[in-house]
Amino acid sequence: MESSEVTSKPVQEGDDGREVFPTVGNEGPLRRKSLLASTSTANPKKVYPVGADVDALSVKSSSLEKKSSKYTKAQAQAKPIGDLRHSVNSPILSVVIGLAVCICLAWTLWLIVLNVAPNETVNRVMNTETFDYGSFWLMIKPSAALSGVTTFGLSVVALGYLAVLIKMLVSRRLDSKRAYVVNNSGKRVHFAGKVETVLNGADEKHKGGKMVSTAVNFAASLAQEDSTARKYVKLGLKFGDLALETVLLYQMLEAGSPAPLIGVFTAIVASNALSCAALMFVPYETAPLAETLIDIMFDFLIGVGCPMLVLSYCLSTFTFDRAKFAINLAVFPAGWFEQGASVIADPVETAVIYKNLKSLRIMSALDFFTRMGINLTLCYRLRNVVELIKDPKKQQSSVYPKRHRLSVCAFVGFAVFLVVFVEESMRTSDVACHPHPECVVKARRWTSLKTDSLTQCPCIIMIDRDIAPKTYEEWENPTNVTDKVAQLAAMGDLQTIQLTNRYIPVFPDELRRCTNLRHLYEAI
Repeated sequence: MESSEVTSKPVQEGDDGREVFPTVGNEGPLRRKSLLASTSTANPKKVYPVGADVDALSVKSSSLEKKSSKYTKAQAQAKPIGDLRHSVNSPILSVVIGLAVCICLAWTLWLIVLNVAPNETVNRVMNTETFDYGSFWLMIKPSAALSGVTTFGLSVVALGYLAVLIKMLVSRRLDSKRAYVVNNSGKRVHFAGKVETVLNGADEKHKGGKMVSTAVNFAASLAQEDSTARKYVKLGLKFGDLALETVLLYQMLEAGSPAPLIGVFTAIVASNALSCAALMFVPYETAPLAETLIDIMFDFLIGVGCPMLVLSYCLSTFTFDRAKFAINLAVFPAGWFEQGASVIADPVETAVIYKNLKSLRIMSALDFFTRMGINLTLCYRLRNVVELIKDPKKQQSSVYPKRHRLSVCAFVGFAVFLVVFVEESMRTSDVACHPHPECVVKARRWTSLKTDSLTQCPCIIMIDRDIAPKTYEEWENPTNVTDKVAQLAAMGDLQTIQLTNRYIPVFPDELRRCTNLRHLYEAI
């Protein structure tokens, strides 16, 4: 069987530069060479549309470039979601958060008991129920109104912690949680879309009012989970947290807390500000989870950790000769001076511990609002991290704005100012009270020192005792301390005066300035 070979030769070149070949059979007289057949022989000239098609194509190309840019940015920010999901789903993180919630709940319940029954609670903790018939610490009970408000506020905080704990315990396992996250994330996106649509519609209706339009646009940006406006709002809340913590530190300074406790608290507050400044330069890969956990850590240290440290300090520094006290109870008749536990106890040590235990209570409106603010903020952030554990996609970008240099400078400046303020407050108050060893507790206040001044000491507790006079003359003619009391009362900060074998014929007029005087103990 003979095979026929078909050969084709280029006979001409078309108008567009492509070669034209003859064909065989019924395929037609001429056949154009396909553009895909050979790329080397094709004319490199590009063909562009003209007229309206050019504009349409340019708009489409620009739109695609914008979408690509946005997609690339979103993809860069959302790239670590897999790592974030793996981190937040770690069982260790869940256990740590659950333990923190349990500690917060237990501490809040103990604070409720402390504020309702202060003497009984402190005696039970310090093991002093038998001292002075249960009145060793002389804790003053608050008014019924303050006690009721305090109990209500702390109960709300406790219920918040309990709700967070229940939310963790009833959460489903990993497989069921993924299905739950998919369903609810769609609902959340759908809801956010509805909110944005409504706000945009309101914006179109109020195009005539510039202020209304601006407000609506701002509200629409707040509705978005990772919007810039929302990050700035969270940044403002961070400054609010630091303000509350500064108020708590100022209260510790005014209460005359021991230097180690003030140093620890100052370091925590300053580190909180500096860590927020440092996290603004952390890449997107680690920012979301790191910022959330660090905020929770500092809130926990301020709201729960430091008060627990105060209680631990009181327990560790309280020394009492219980054997000697038991002998006195067995030997001396009831009502004698030697049967008092305050006779054996170190008065300075007892006074310092009393002030620290008192600082754990809520005694004023300022105490109430600062403590509630710190604890409610901690409860809110614990709730957010529990939701982040359930749905890692909820937070796909940083909590605070990135590389916001003004905020970074503000945080660093705040930390430096705080350290300088605390250091000067402690130094100047020590210098002002140096001539008065009878002042055992003083307010740590920044004082403008005057040369040879004896009336600048912000004394809170004055103790001057001589429980064992060495001569009969000292017994019959005790030292007159009227001038000393007047000097220490000049600043109006005295709250407790304890005098033993001291003579004060008349109370000085300076005592009238001491509006917070609670205890006046004089024994001969």
